[in-house]
Amino acid sequence: MKNYLPILLLILTFGSSCKLTQFQESNKKIEVPAPYVELKSGEKIDAKDVIIKDGLLGIGRGIVADGTKYDPKKVAFFSTGSAKYACAGRSALICPEIIAGKINIYRYMYEEVVTDSKTGRSHYRTRYAYYIQGENEKEVTTISYKHLIKLIPTDAKAHKLLERYNKTHKVTRNGKIAGAAMMIGGFAVAANGNVTTGMLVFCAGALDYVSFAIVNVFNHFKLTRAIKMYNEN
Repeated sequence: MKNYLPILLLILTFGSSCKLTQFQESNKKIEVPAPYVELKSGEKIDAKDVIIKDGLLGIGRGIVADGTKYDPKKVAFFSTGSAKYACAGRSALICPEIIAGKINIYRYMYEEVVTDSKTGRSHYRTRYAYYIQGENEKEVTTISYKHLIKLIPTDAKAHKLLERYNKTHKVTRNGKIAGAAMMIGGFAVAANGNVTTGMLVFCAGALDYVSFAIVNVFNHFKLTRAIKMYNEN
């Protein structure tokens, strides 16, 4: 039964990480403010020159304003004069602003190693992580229902998309939980000797879990559409 454990972990990982949110850069020219650095403490430092400086081997990366270096973990936002950036997450990822509106969008781009299951060859794939900022917010957050429900007012058209997302999300969440429980239960039954019954339960749970995970991916697009609709109206 040890051979089935990687399959179980693979399916659970698929369902928990499958999100395909993607934004295209705005065709409208973004008005970039003059160079400055805004710290998470609220202090804002205007500067003549702001640059991103990479440390040796990627260690010690910093934001340099008029010769003074600032740790990205202490910086909320900054501008080089040609682009505006946010420092997001615990790792203080430096993310350029790609859409400016009622909800600003910041994007972090990174490379992920992917191995082809047929050939065994590995290659890099570009992935994106997005962060949002409300007009009057002093920090960026991930794209989620709990954050957007605070940014998009109830009288906005986009709010209906959030309501639809929330209703469907509860169903998909419960469906994934039930599917995961069936897989674990089937695995346990098979491990105790009743392989046929256990595998039937496991397969049924896997089908249930993956189905709800896929529905959840498409449901997640409602959050993206809500942001776009709110910015456009």
